[in-house]
Amino acid sequence: FAIEYLLIGGGGGGSSQVAFSDAGAGGGAGGVRCNTPEAPSPQRMPAYTVTANAPYTVAVGEGGEGGYTNNSINAPIYTNRGQNGGDSSFYPTPQSYPHPTYIRGHGGGYGGGFTNNNPDYRGGQPGGSGGGAGGGSSGKAGGGNVTDPNFPSIAQGQAGGACGPNYQGGGGGGFVEAGSGGTGTSPFGGRGGNGVNFTITGATRGCGGGGAAGGMDPSRSPTYDGRPAPDHGGGDGGSPAPSSQITTYYGEPGVMCTGGGGGGACGSSTSVQPTFDTNPGLHQAGGIGGPGIVVITYTTP
Repeated sequence: FAIEYLLIGGGGGGSSQVAFSDAGAGGGAGGVRCNTPEAPSPQRMPAYTVTANAPYTVAVGEGGEGGYTNNSINAPIYTNRGQNGGDSSFYPTPQSYPHPTYIRGHGGGYGGGFTNNNPDYRGGQPGGSGGGAGGGSSGKAGGGNVTDPNFPSIAQGQAGGACGPNYQGGGGGGFVEAGSGGTGTSPFGGRGGNGVNFTITGATRGCGGGGAAGGMDPSRSPTYDGRPAPDHGGGDGGSPAPSSQITTYYGEPGVMCTGGGGGGACGSSTSVQPTFDTNPGLHQAGGIGGPGIVVITYTTP
């Protein structure tokens, strides 16, 4: 019998640009796979038929970890950058991937960050939607969306935004819109890409939005605030504030069960960094990606 489904991978984590005043990048949304009329026609998946009383596997992708604070430019590469989200899957057990009956939404790509004293790590990571590039003037690109060999012509997401100019970060890609880069004239960095509103769960819920880029510390002139995210599950970027209110530097997490990307952290200056260093509870500044979701609906005879 036929089923309708919404399947979203976990969102990618936003990055942290601590020890620099450059902006953190937004994580990409988890890949969206949906065969209901709510999905835009270019991204709508084909009909799917299941066999009654046969075993199927359902896996829901976790959100990617956000980037951690570190005061050393030689920090290991896994610290300041985020982490990719986990894949969400639905398939007849024990079918292996790839196969036309194996539906997968890839986890969102992480936001890039300047780490290990290497500007090449600014680039966002590919995923269901790509992560944005960590703040810098070098023009590193955001990550792209991963192609699914089962459905190569049906995109599950869009690319992340590039970094720069003026050390702005890029927003994470969303289901139907790429993340943007900074403009140099806006008070914000890159915007996370849009997702879509779905009602398959019985309530209208925005899903598949990219995380927004963070702002820059006041030591950088001009100062930029964190970018608000679109209303599709992505996290807002962190914004500068006095060290007594340092939690505003944090990128917001993606919303639960939307696959939204985590927001990028605000870059911190040497005047703010000691507050992070002396408080052991203030380390994960990049926003965690929102976990994905799998929804299956069908009409009983």
